[in-house]
Amino acid sequence: MSLKTVLALCGRSAVTFSSLSILVAVSSPLQVLSATTQLEDLQAQTIDLQQQENNFFPHQLGNKQDSNLLIAKKDKDDDDDDDDDKKRHHERHNYKKKKYRSVRHFRSKNWNTFLKCGRLVNSRQNALVIQMDVLDKPITRYANAVYTVYARRSNSWVQIYNTTGARLIEEQAGQFRLSPEIIDFNQLQLRGIDLSRAELRVVAQIRYDLSSQRDQRVEFENIFNYRDIAQFSSINEITNINYTSTRNNERDDDDEDDDDRRRHNNYQQNYSREQYRSFKYFRSQNWNTYLKSAKLVNSQRNAIVIQMDVLDKPVTRDANVVYSLYAKRNNSWAQLYSSTGSRIIEGQRGQFRLEPEIIDFNQLQIRGSELSRTELRVVAQIRYDLTSQPDQSVVFEHIFNYRDIAEFSSINQIKNISYTRTTTNVRNDDREHNHNRRDKKKKKHRSAKYFRTNNWSTYLKCGRLVNSRRNALVVQMDVLDKPVTRYANAVYTVYARRANSWVQIYNTTGSRLIEEQAGQFRLSPEIIDFNQLQIRGVDLSRSQLKVIAQIRYDLASQRDQRVVFENILDYRDITQVSSINEITNISYAGTSGNVHDYDNDDDDDDD
Repeated sequence: MSLKTVLALCGRSAVTFSSLSILVAVSSPLQVLSATTQLEDLQAQTIDLQQQENNFFPHQLGNKQDSNLLIAKKDKDDDDDDDDDKKRHHERHNYKKKKYRSVRHFRSKNWNTFLKCGRLVNSRQNALVIQMDVLDKPITRYANAVYTVYARRSNSWVQIYNTTGARLIEEQAGQFRLSPEIIDFNQLQLRGIDLSRAELRVVAQIRYDLSSQRDQRVEFENIFNYRDIAQFSSINEITNINYTSTRNNERDDDDEDDDDRRRHNNYQQNYSREQYRSFKYFRSQNWNTYLKSAKLVNSQRNAIVIQMDVLDKPVTRDANVVYSLYAKRNNSWAQLYSSTGSRIIEGQRGQFRLEPEIIDFNQLQIRGSELSRTELRVVAQIRYDLTSQPDQSVVFEHIFNYRDIAEFSSINQIKNISYTRTTTNVRNDDREHNHNRRDKKKKKHRSAKYFRTNNWSTYLKCGRLVNSRRNALVVQMDVLDKPVTRYANAVYTVYARRANSWVQIYNTTGSRLIEEQAGQFRLSPEIIDFNQLQIRGVDLSRSQLKVIAQIRYDLASQRDQRVVFENILDYRDITQVSSINEITNISYAGTSGNVHDYDNDDDDDDD
């Protein structure tokens, strides 16, 4: 083989030869053929390697300019690769942070635990998973763990899941991985909560007996947003997350504690008017008070707290306050709690902060009421003696939903909330006072409506009678103008909306006779005790009602005439009164101004 042939073969090869290789080829022609064959094999292996490495090695270029261009392109690709690496690292870092928001380490009372919460999402199941690793524990005679999940709604925690059983924990000291709690989303009692935007609280409670102490408890609580829950495709991915006690983990735990404290501080600083639904200011009979109702929630205690600040009072010979707590059940008030003693109030005039009444939930006589969905009524009654008038009494009453109760972790936080008579407070009080008056007027107009038709002019009123003796619905009509009739009477029917249809829940057994002559007449009221209503599964407190008054009458020239007046309203908008006279004394003055007020009320409702 000639040297020319060898050099031609070398030029076609993808491998670059060194000068030393060429010298060897020139000096030993017999070895060139063998070397050429090896080089061809090496070339094939190199091409395969190139394909496997996604063209990691660039193809040879024909000139120096192309080589420089290739180097420039490679540098740009390297920068893109670096950016991608940074992006992937940033995503991993964010994932770690998100994961740690729903996965947390705890140490308390010789218990060392790692509480994990994850979302299981795959083609077969969509569930919330809670699982706990016991990293260290005392020797116990008996121990188990139960889990509870809460969601924040209207600034209060609503329970959406509670373990039906318990996870048993081994007696000896050591490490144990408890079996996971798998909660399908259809098991969650959301009751209108948008879970994707909700803040969740997961509580793990361990009940245990020591050799010398029985009925011990420890709680571990983690709060996070639903969107921050780590998502997995299998249970093993969740259970296999281990806690390694490194400095980074401890720093992450400290950061989470700081985040919790920051959230709590922000929660307190942003203490909005919505939370003040369970705090109310009163002025009556020379008494000026600030009544506070709150929930005490911490690892040691779960209770309702009622506390009153006396901002001003008359000089008294003797004064004390007692508290009562009621819950609405079946449209009537059931007493849940009453003070066993009383809080003594100083005799001199001035300001006094009374000691709080702490009511553990096991003291409440709930008797089947679901407290989280209940409307509560807190009543503070002050009995006092003046110098010239003994046995005086003043009552302050506040009604609100249980979910609107402000929540705190200590008694002092509740006691230290003061009512300061600043310009802002005065303005807020005046606004609230005017707002309440306006609301009362609007609510009154929603349950009291004016009608004109067929020469009849009427004012139909509906009210809730609530006092210590009776709880009833009252329907009453004023005839403001009417034609001369030979005979006339009125009957009432009440309907409730259920599943988009109207269900009759009451019908008058008799009728109200109306005078024959033209003029104004106030008909006697129809008093309907709530046990007379045929509710049949209707939740009246959340229902829409339709009240119909039908007048049947005979004219001199026309018999069997009828006119119907109908008012549709929400149950919660019905005016609440403590006596029948309050309803019957509501009068309609038939002026253009009143008619205009109704138009305004309609506009307000649209707003």
